[in-house]
Parts: sequence; structure tokens; C-alpha cells
Amino acid sequence: MPTDEPDAAQTPPENLSDRLSLESLIAGLLDDLKKLRRTEISVRDAHARAELARQILRAVHYVVSAQRYLETRPLPAVEDTNHKPRRSGKDIDHD
Repeated sequence: MPTDEPDAAQTPPENLSDRLSLESLIAGLLDDLKKLRRTEISVRDAHARAELARQILRAVHYVVSAQRYLETRPLPAVEDTNHKPRRSGKDIDHD
């Protein structure tokens, strides 16, 4: 039976952290650290994964900075295309 409410799977996440899956990124980094300590991954693999995470977080920083810039920037005035300019008194015909 269809409903008017959007499906939770179709609804985009509200906050930036959820949209960019930052919690799973951090959890993955912690898991990599644990694997490194247990010698399940090499130091080279750990460095590669950390570098990838660093690049992702740099991109997140750019998104946050751009969002902050756009939110604080004043919006330009919108011209009313339906508005007719007023005529001065000398333009009006007086019959």
C-alpha cells in the first residue's frame, strides 16, 4: 500500500556528517590502527590508508568552507520583471 511519506532509503541525510559517511571513515581508521598494532596490515598499507583518509578529510574541509562561504554571502537583489517603472510628471499626457 503506497504512502505519501518518502521512503527512508530515498530520503537524503540531513547533516553533512551523515551525507559524507564520516563516522564510518573514522571507524575504518580506528580499525586500521588496531590491525596495524596486531600486525594484520603492514606499515605501508597503514600509511596508504591514512593518506587516502587525509585526502577525503581535505575534501570535506573544502565542502564545509564553501558551504560556510555561501551561507554568509549576501544574496543579490532580485529584480522584479513585472514591475513597470514610474513615469515622471513630464511624461504624463494631460489632455
